[in-house]
Amino acid sequence: MVEFLQNLAWWHWIVGAVVLAAVETFMPGAVAIWFAASAAVIGLLLVVVPLPWQWQWVLFAVLGVVAMLWCGAIGFLDDYL
Repeated sequence: MVEFLQNLAWWHWIVGAVVLAAVETFMPGAVAIWFAASAAVIGLLLVVVPLPWQWQWVLFAVLGVVAMLWCGAIGFLDDYL
């Protein structure tokens, strides 16, 4: 399992983004969608720039949390919650 997580290709991130977006349809709170967007960004970034696996996971986490906080800061979810 660890070896798999250390050798993710760009398409793994895109599939993960699609899965997280699908999970969002069953979960309230609009959390998974921001991590889906983060996974999609990492996948598209890997097409252009090869990143070590450590940076992939750090960027995934940071982008997901930043997107979630940004969404809450601008009040985007106020109309939906």
